[in-house]
Amino acid sequence: MPKSKLPDFDNFEELQNIPRNLFAGAVGTETIELDNLLTKDLTKSGSFDIRGDIWATTFGKVMQALPIPAMLLDRSHKIVAANQACRKLATETNQLVDRLFHDLMADGITAKSVRNLVAEVFNIRKPKVAEGLLSFGDHRIWGRLTFRSIRIMENRMILVLIEDLSLEKKQLLVNQKHNEELKREIAQRTHIENELRESEAKYRELFENANDIVFTHDLKGNFRSVNGAVTRILGYEPSEFLKMRLDDLVVRDNRHGANEVCSKISCGAQRVGPYEMLVQSKNRGLVWVEVSSRAIMEDGACTAVHSIARDISDRKLAEEALRESERRFRDLADLLPQPLFELNHRSYVTFANRQALAAFGYAQKELETGVSILRLISSQDRAKLRHTLSQLLSGQEAPQGQEFSALRKDGSTFPVLVYSGPIRRKQTVSGLVCVTLDITDRKRADAEREKLIAELTQTRDALRFKATHDELSGVRNRGAIMEILHQELARSRREARPLGVIIADIDRFKEVNDEYGHLAGDALLRGVAQRIVSLMREYDSVGRYGGDEFLMILPGCDLENCRHAAERVRVSLCSEDIATSEGTFKCTMSFGVATSDCVNEGDVDCLVRASDEALYRAKSNGRNRVET
Repeated sequence: MPKSKLPDFDNFEELQNIPRNLFAGAVGTETIELDNLLTKDLTKSGSFDIRGDIWATTFGKVMQALPIPAMLLDRSHKIVAANQACRKLATETNQLVDRLFHDLMADGITAKSVRNLVAEVFNIRKPKVAEGLLSFGDHRIWGRLTFRSIRIMENRMILVLIEDLSLEKKQLLVNQKHNEELKREIAQRTHIENELRESEAKYRELFENANDIVFTHDLKGNFRSVNGAVTRILGYEPSEFLKMRLDDLVVRDNRHGANEVCSKISCGAQRVGPYEMLVQSKNRGLVWVEVSSRAIMEDGACTAVHSIARDISDRKLAEEALRESERRFRDLADLLPQPLFELNHRSYVTFANRQALAAFGYAQKELETGVSILRLISSQDRAKLRHTLSQLLSGQEAPQGQEFSALRKDGSTFPVLVYSGPIRRKQTVSGLVCVTLDITDRKRADAEREKLIAELTQTRDALRFKATHDELSGVRNRGAIMEILHQELARSRREARPLGVIIADIDRFKEVNDEYGHLAGDALLRGVAQRIVSLMREYDSVGRYGGDEFLMILPGCDLENCRHAAERVRVSLCSEDIATSEGTFKCTMSFGVATSDCVNEGDVDCLVRASDEALYRAKSNGRNRVET
């Protein structure tokens, strides 16, 4: 094998998988006597000085001449000498001197075994042989290590001879890998063959136990094979079926379709179907089957047809029942007085009853050729309807009876209420039903009712205003202002808050009537009332108490604040004339002020009397003033 194909010794896992002979060796004691080989470097006592020039001795020359690496180890397992062949391990042999021999081993497990083996040779003096990977720098050798005990004078040493087995080891690794690959290929091939047999067995089992009829026939219609399902579905035994031809099985009206399948496959079609055929059974009469066929090719040419036939008699019955149900549904839908639409899952109209066609102005074909229900709704309402339909199609609940503006074919609009519901098939929403209700008459009636209610409300408010307000001045009349006074007095006592009351009288009002007439007097009353209201707080109340007298109610005001409010009105009247339709008049008023805390537990009459008495004092003291 070429050297480039040999593996290196970088993968320790591969090396560990190769058996190692670490403790093999011959039995018996062997000692090499070197005394008569020494020619120099003997000490005075006659011992050999290993620190001297060992290569000048006869032993050293013999050792140096060896073609394989050789080393001497002392009792500390250190290398004391290495011949020139050790350059296989080191560039210079002196680089190995004074190193522990077992440190040259490439992995820790081998190093430990070699250390123990050297110690054993020192003890028992028997040669031992081991194998292992030696590594020093970039050099590596797989070697067979022979350890021999030697004695030089009184010194015990170990002679290590290293036989380089790298090529043999690499070849062994290659052979082992080839063997493993061969084993894997054999195992893989065996596995494939087993799977093929299992697959054939499963196919045969599936073929025989399939629910559908699986059969083959040649291009002339002669049957070649069939499974056992033909007995359950058509009542024929397989042997009986194989004696028949395709034309014997297919009903006459369907033979053209069967012949067309054979013709397509003969013309190069690889697959045909699925297609439906009506066939003659042995004991069930006519049976509907769905067939899928494919060509069987040999040498690039179609030689037969492989087909699978599924019994669809129940499905055909269900389809016919569904069609009948749909016919009944449409007949019933046409009897409904409201427009009804059936929609698919995309909200397109698939059916509209007569009332829907009449209401929207479409023909049945126009709506059933891809028209969305959204086209029947004005553009401003389409987003709302689209959201409602999306909720129903996703299985959610949606509001019912929503109002939309419907759009006829001619572009006119009319108001409708829409009621929608899902159509479910096998627990899945497959479409929707929408019923529309024309509410044009209702909207017209609602508008008339709203108009009538508004008129009645206006009349009621006018009557209520007339009942509670003075017709001349526009402020509350005596009855209404007194009722408010009763309520405010009760509230002030509940909340422990003061209540202020002011009675004001126009000074010399009779002179105005006498000089300018009653129309001017009435206009002056209205102008004074408006001036007083404009100077009061929002929650204060003003009423005509009688004649030219006005009653003002000020919740939460003590005596001092009431006096200030009256003074504000008085100053306003003095400083600015009253402009009326009858002319401009100068006017002053006198004010009498009282509060609830001044009359203690008194009732409304006491409070009004106290204000009236204060007004009398204002009149007596010269008019145009405020008295409390």
